[in-house]
Amino acid sequence: AAFGLAMLLSACGGGSDGNTALPPVAQAAPPTVPAAPTNSSIVTMGSTPPPYSANSEELAAYQLLNAERVRCGFGMLTANTPLDKAAQAHADYLIVNSLNSHLEDANRFPEGFTGTTPAQRVRAQGYADLGGVTDEFAFFTSSNAMLPKRGIGVLGIRGLLNAPYHLNGLMSGYRDVGVAVRSRADTGKGQPGV
Repeated sequence: AAFGLAMLLSACGGGSDGNTALPPVAQAAPPTVPAAPTNSSIVTMGSTPPPYSANSEELAAYQLLNAERVRCGFGMLTANTPLDKAAQAHADYLIVNSLNSHLEDANRFPEGFTGTTPAQRVRAQGYADLGGVTDEFAFFTSSNAMLPKRGIGVLGIRGLLNAPYHLNGLMSGYRDVGVAVRSRADTGKGQPGV
């Protein structure tokens, strides 16, 4: 079974100029305490409770991502339903078409297509793209069709945080986030072991 964790981040509210470089961080003493970012505009607090079900993979992924952002001094992201829908649609597109890509191609793989780029996909779900948009995703495969999704959301976030380019995207000045953890069982399609 293929499992996909897809996240879309958006810089709603002026949190990004499209440049995903991390802002400089002041040195703190002692070194075990994260330093406060020099650009306080990136520090945010999630304003609404997340819409994810209790004990869901999405909630676990969202909570871990926000805990790591706060620990590093970047503030919390706010869960956003249109971004959740865009993340789910992209994860489903990748699973159904047995792909691993940040882009979608309506000509080669029309099933589930919602937009070529992350910005097009979030707009298709009704999100007003007021700044930069990025997507981060992780895929896990198993030949065991009985493998539960349990723990995949946290595993996905940990994997993304351990990859420098994904870490950069997840810790940038975004404000909103959408999370989806999907499997072949959710879509009813896709190739086994891919």
